[in-house]
Amino acid sequence: MTEDTRVQALDFNEAQALEEQIRTQILTAEESQAYFGTGTYAGNFGAKRWYATTSQIKRLAHKNRNAVKGLNLWQNDELDFYYSQLKPEQLTIPEPKVCEFCGAEREYLGLISHNGWIYEWEVERWSNTPQRCDCEKAVKKREAEEVERKRLEEEERQRREAEAQRERIEKQLADSGMKKRFLARRFENFVTDIPGRKNAYRTAKEYADNFEAHNANGDGLYIEGTFGTGKTHLAAAIAIQLIEQGHSVIFKTSDDLLRDIKATLDDNGKEEQKVLDRLKRCELLVIDDIGKEQATDWSTAQLYAIINDRYECQRPVIITTNFNENDLIEVESPKGVGTHRIKAILSRLHETCGLMTMDWQDWRGNG
Repeated sequence: MTEDTRVQALDFNEAQALEEQIRTQILTAEESQAYFGTGTYAGNFGAKRWYATTSQIKRLAHKNRNAVKGLNLWQNDELDFYYSQLKPEQLTIPEPKVCEFCGAEREYLGLISHNGWIYEWEVERWSNTPQRCDCEKAVKKREAEEVERKRLEEEERQRREAEAQRERIEKQLADSGMKKRFLARRFENFVTDIPGRKNAYRTAKEYADNFEAHNANGDGLYIEGTFGTGKTHLAAAIAIQLIEQGHSVIFKTSDDLLRDIKATLDDNGKEEQKVLDRLKRCELLVIDDIGKEQATDWSTAQLYAIINDRYECQRPVIITTNFNENDLIEVESPKGVGTHRIKAILSRLHETCGLMTMDWQDWRGNG
C-alpha cells in the first residue's frame, strides 16, 4: 500500500457514513428515465441497487481492497486475487462535463449494486448523461425540452391511435361485406342539388346521427325509388358512418346475401348457422337492391327468416329497392309462389321502417 493510498483510505466511520448516504439516494421515475433511459432501476436476483456519483464511487473504493469491483486500489498486480479470482478489469470512469451555461462541473452517475460477495459494490452501468445542473438557464432548457418531449409523445400516441382506428375500421368494413365500389359513398359527397335529394340526405343523416335511439327501438329505413337516384349511396353512407363509430354493420345486396347462405348448404349446418347468426345479430343489416335476386320459394323463405328474426328482436334493417310494393311482390313471388312470405316481409318492414321515396332523374355517375 503506497503512502498516497493510505492518506486516502477511509476509516470505518467515514465508510459507513458514505454508504449510508448512497443508500438514501433515490431517483424518481422521471430522473431514472432521463439518466438511464428506464423508469425503474430495480435490482436483479435480489441484489440491492442504488446510484452514486463518480466521486462517491472513487471514495468508496478506499474503504478496503474489495470495496468496488474494478477499483481495487490496494490490490497487488503481481498476485491473483483470492488465488483463483483474477483481478477484475479496471473500471472506466467517465470524465465529468461542465454546464454549458454556468460552467459548473457535473459528474456522471453510476448504477451500483451491493451483493456482499467477493466485492461489496459493483458498478452496473453509467448514466447516459451527467448530472443535471440547477442553474436558471439549465432548468429553463430542461423544462422546454420536457414540453417538447411530451408534445412528441402525444403526437405519437395520437398517430398510433389513428392507425389502430384505421385498421379497425378497414377490418370492420371488410367484415361488413361492403364492396369496394361503395366505400367512397359518403354523406359529404352526396349531391343535394334538388329538394328531393336534399330531403333524402337529411333523413338518412338524421338516422345515422341518432342511431342509438333508432337502434333501441328497432327502427330501420325502407328506401324505394327509380334507378340511379342515390338510394345505395345513402344506405352506404349510413353504414360507413356507423362502422367508423364502432357499430357492427353488414351491408350486402340481396343477391350476395342469399349466395352466402347457399354456399354453406353442403356443410353440416354449422357454417350456415354462423352466416345466419351474423345476419340476425349485427346491430344494423343493410340489404341493397332487394328484388334484383333470382327469386325462388327458398330465397323468399330465407329473407323472411332473417327479417322476421330481426323484427322480433327489434334489430333495425335498411332496405333499398328499385321496385314499388306491387312490383316487388310480383318479382319476389314468381307464378304466385311465396306471395304470402313477401307480403309478410313487407308488413314487418312497414311497421318498423321509415319510408324514403327517391323517384327523380337518374344521376348515376354524378353522386
